[in-house]
Amino acid sequence: MNTSEFARICRTERRTIHYYDSIGLLKPDHVQENGYREYSAEQVEQMDTIRILQSSGYTLKEIQKIMQAGSEARAEAFFAARDRIEERIRELQSMSDYIRKRKHQYEEFREIYPGYRIHEQQIRYDSREVKEIEEHFFSFLYDGTYDTVYAGEDTERLLCLSENGAESKSGRAITFFLRTMAESHEKLLAQVREQLNQYGFHGEPGCYLTVLPHMFTEERGIAVIRVAVFEETEK
Repeated sequence: MNTSEFARICRTERRTIHYYDSIGLLKPDHVQENGYREYSAEQVEQMDTIRILQSSGYTLKEIQKIMQAGSEARAEAFFAARDRIEERIRELQSMSDYIRKRKHQYEEFREIYPGYRIHEQQIRYDSREVKEIEEHFFSFLYDGTYDTVYAGEDTERLLCLSENGAESKSGRAITFFLRTMAESHEKLLAQVREQLNQYGFHGEPGCYLTVLPHMFTEERGIAVIRVAVFEETEK
């Protein structure tokens, strides 16, 4: 088959085939007197191998060495590519999850800023379940502790990593967004307190903050803070 047919079957471009030929990675099976390249059906498998190795993270120089190695070395590299591809899939899934979370935050910001949500809810501290929750917030507490708080996408619950294991606390929560130029955590918390005082909240020790990405504002020097506050109440 000629170069165009070979490229079509391999789902790639002619220039890719020509480039692989020029660097000696995949030479044509036969070259006619007029310079036309001809490829065999067996070379489709070689092209598949090259594409798999490249997708798994090998460079073309590394692939060239692999293709020129003995059969055992080629087989070892080919089968090892699966682990590399699986790792790449996990990386891509992580990127996809990151984009999804940012999209959720962006839509939430556009929906409720500068509004508030107040919930009567149960909050549970469970160090085992925390590992399964994706969104996380960081708290800056006056007692000097630095906790990681996780929130589900429904914003109806907060999960906090706790050394005491699982426990349940009853309380109400409020979520809002704040545009700020605060230069310190203390000034930032002062702005948060000012907002909370309007709603009769006294739950400052349960104030959890996260800085959202730059896509949330076009104003230079302005940060968008997502504030989640929990105030414990009697059961």
